[in-house]
Amino acid sequence: MATLSDVAGLWLKESRGVIGQETLVHYRNLLEQHVLPWFGNVTQVREADARAFMQAKKGQGLSENTVFVMIRLLRRILEYGASQGLTTAPGWDALMTTPQKKNEPSILTPAEEKQLCDYLVENPSGKHLCLFLMLTTGMTIGETLLLKWQDVSIGKGEIRVLTERGPVTDRKRRVRRLKIGERQKLYLRRMAASTKEAYLATGTSRPMGRASLEDRFRRIVKEQVLPPITPTGLRHTFAVRCIEAGMDYETLSARLDEIYAVEGWEAVPALQSLCERVLEVAPPEPKRTGPKGKSTLQGQVRRAMEALERLAAKKDAQGTISANEQ
Repeated sequence: MATLSDVAGLWLKESRGVIGQETLVHYRNLLEQHVLPWFGNVTQVREADARAFMQAKKGQGLSENTVFVMIRLLRRILEYGASQGLTTAPGWDALMTTPQKKNEPSILTPAEEKQLCDYLVENPSGKHLCLFLMLTTGMTIGETLLLKWQDVSIGKGEIRVLTERGPVTDRKRRVRRLKIGERQKLYLRRMAASTKEAYLATGTSRPMGRASLEDRFRRIVKEQVLPPITPTGLRHTFAVRCIEAGMDYETLSARLDEIYAVEGWEAVPALQSLCERVLEVAPPEPKRTGPKGKSTLQGQVRRAMEALERLAAKKDAQGTISANEQ
């Protein structure tokens, strides 16, 4: 029987091209930092061992969701090993219950956003730079972690972001270029690495895992006494600030890369979900004191939702026509 360390190495090798790069990096870091130091030399994992591992990791301060991802990863590798005749199949289904998600605020107020921005700028590091870019450009955590210095052009004032869409085995890669302002340029100049192949998050040729950045962000939220929020909430905060500033939803969706294809209807539910989130967290409408005709945040979002409903109705109508023609 092979050890778990050997089986994990084979599984990672065979998963290239099947699992996304950012996800694979995340899995590799979880294995190296947590799973293999505990189980690397064993040939089978009993339920009692898996439970002890879960309790120990939760005691170290890791979130319930992170621990669940590690247990799911462990089981996945054991099942792969069993299919190859290298290990025994795991028999602990009771541990595979998905943890319930907490209802946490998804955006920061303008004051909280400024507080976080000031902290990230005053304490420069690779991790803080990634969080700062998420908050001020709307990039996802995966996009920021995979950014290299060769993707940054401070002179042109833009960042080249590679997006991956479609099935993992048949990727459609395309590049979008995000314009950056003086705040981002100043931070990037301070952190610029000597080699273009280095990742922004680490300053080296080795990428950083998602769990490492999420853990750092949780510590910052606690230190700065901010409301509970995940790194994805930074992207939501950026979206809300854009809508508050009067950006139309087509421009915002393109900025966030929510539209996957010009003719694709996939963007409709994604944008409707974004509008619903904005309405949930938006402050109450103030009394109109400004110039006549000035739109409020809620008014802009509701008009966007009405337009999306018209698009959805148009899609349904086209589907009905196609069915009748057949």
